[in-house]
Amino acid sequence: MGRAIPRRVTVFDDLNNIQVQWDAYRAKYEDDSSLDELAPEPSDEEQAEKRELERGHTAVEEMEHVVKDFVKKAGKEGGRAMLSELEKGAESAKTHDTQSATRIVGRELNRRVRKMNEQRMKDFEEASRRVQEGSTTALTPLALIPEFDESSRTGRGLQNDMTGSLLCPGEIDWNDTNIRAAVKRMDPDYDFASSAHSRCFYKDEKFNPDLPDEGYLQSYLLLQVYRTIYTSPSSANEQSEDVENLPPANKKQASNSRRAHVANIIHLSEVTGRSIAYAAVHLHLALTDASRWVHSYDGYNYHDLWNFIVDFFEDPIDDEAAKQAKELLKWWTDRIFTGTGSASNSRGTKMVSRRQAVVKTLESQS
Repeated sequence: MGRAIPRRVTVFDDLNNIQVQWDAYRAKYEDDSSLDELAPEPSDEEQAEKRELERGHTAVEEMEHVVKDFVKKAGKEGGRAMLSELEKGAESAKTHDTQSATRIVGRELNRRVRKMNEQRMKDFEEASRRVQEGSTTALTPLALIPEFDESSRTGRGLQNDMTGSLLCPGEIDWNDTNIRAAVKRMDPDYDFASSAHSRCFYKDEKFNPDLPDEGYLQSYLLLQVYRTIYTSPSSANEQSEDVENLPPANKKQASNSRRAHVANIIHLSEVTGRSIAYAAVHLHLALTDASRWVHSYDGYNYHDLWNFIVDFFEDPIDDEAAKQAKELLKWWTDRIFTGTGSASNSRGTKMVSRRQAVVKTLESQS
């Protein structure tokens, strides 16, 4: 049962901590009638504290899907032993999923490497033909890109141009060689660790600075990591990179493999923000050269990343953002559990960014 915890409940907080947060939230915030409408607007620190407690409160509610009457059982005799066993299962799941994500990401990276090498060989053959014809005397030596070790993260990370580009936030111009060098040497003026907008999370890995939510959490790589963790590694085989036009799910095949799917074991029938956040953490980590599962690496805090994505879904800034989050979850569920014949079947393709929502609000007020 503990293996379900990071996959649907919480990743970085232990079970004792979320219970403390659950109690604190109930004592301080659950009775809305006690709030004073004339009280001053809460400070950023107060809002952050409330949101932290709220995440823990939601985590305990999610634990009820893992262990029925979790709070009662945790407080009874034998509760500590139960929590200890659950924590062991959670750690085991994180280790297993780290290895699975490393392999699927390595496989996808090598698909790209092979395509690039095929093009380089074609270009070299064409250049060789021109030399033989005498139309040119210059022939650049053929340089092929080495493939990645799919079972190890060695050779990945910021120092590798391919994985570095995927890790780099969209706000930073990785294509500028001077900026790229600054990111690699971790120049504080180009802090890749300060943003949750890594290109690996975006559809087609394209970031629009004017619409930062456009395509966010809709990348092919993220879908592949999610499939590997929550359905099965085989479900990620031969998937189209066109995330907007996927074939309908094979109902017979899905039925036959139901027992093997992690999502079914942990009673997850639709995609949740917490499960996306967990997959995102594993994708980002799999692109680094970290030797093991860690909470932070190269200054990048994975707890902060998980919180950011969870809050994207659970704590939207306004009604438009709430609608956007709901549509994005539907987009995900269509692709993971339902299947879709075309992009028009998913309302997620109509999503707007937070910035667009603000513009709409201002226009309506003018």
